[in-house]
Amino acid sequence: MKFISESKKTERPVMRCGAWSFGAVAMLVVLAAVLGGGCASTKIAMTPPVKMVVVPEQNRAFYNVEKVNLVFSTPAYTPGWENEGFANRFNALAESRYPGLFRKTPDAIPIAVRIDVAQDVHQGASLGVYLCTLCIVGGIFPSVPWETEWQVAVHAEDARGAPILATHVQAVDRGWWTILTPFGLITISGESDAPKVSTVGTAGPGQISEEHRTYVLQCMVDMLAANLLKQDPSKLPARAPMPALMTAPTHSTTTTAPLPPPTETVAPF
Repeated sequence: MKFISESKKTERPVMRCGAWSFGAVAMLVVLAAVLGGGCASTKIAMTPPVKMVVVPEQNRAFYNVEKVNLVFSTPAYTPGWENEGFANRFNALAESRYPGLFRKTPDAIPIAVRIDVAQDVHQGASLGVYLCTLCIVGGIFPSVPWETEWQVAVHAEDARGAPILATHVQAVDRGWWTILTPFGLITISGESDAPKVSTVGTAGPGQISEEHRTYVLQCMVDMLAANLLKQDPSKLPARAPMPALMTAPTHSTTTTAPLPPPTETVAPF
């Protein structure tokens, strides 16, 4: 009698790494993008509030912003706000928002604008809670809100360099964020003067989003327009007085004797 023993083969599971690995890599890439830069939701408030003004239909005084200079007293995250690019954006927004006040025509009163911005970041409470909770609040769950504060001053000068106006406003960009999860994208609570912004990989303490920077720029234009409407345009020079290049000829008071009348001579025939 033959005993045939059949050994059972144990099959080891085979890992198939085709489509699964590609999907996993894609998910890891997305996750790394989120985790690397963090997620944030922000709102903004202006003090005092800045509103668009109405230019009277009978207005006949127009202004030409010939120069715009932006000065930050402290380093700030403002990509695209280099002086030349900022000046072009400021002028384009002024002329589109107030076509009855700003224009590039010979009859427009030339002015120069200087904008000073001082930035201050308040994030002590946010960082303190982040560390005390072992990175749970701010890492996994939205952080305690932090603030990026801008003190904005708008100055204008006439063609002679004499100051026309100076006005101030405080812009506070308030937000929360998460570093390890996307929960920071949850819209921050409370009111905002402009639509709230939720972003991935950008925006944090000291970083105001592009949307809110554009809103601050709009408020700068509104502040300038509101104050120009209070000015008396008749007291502003159309152009700076040009230096005399030569002395105008003076009229002499010395009188000369009249010439004698011509004498008639008769030629003989």
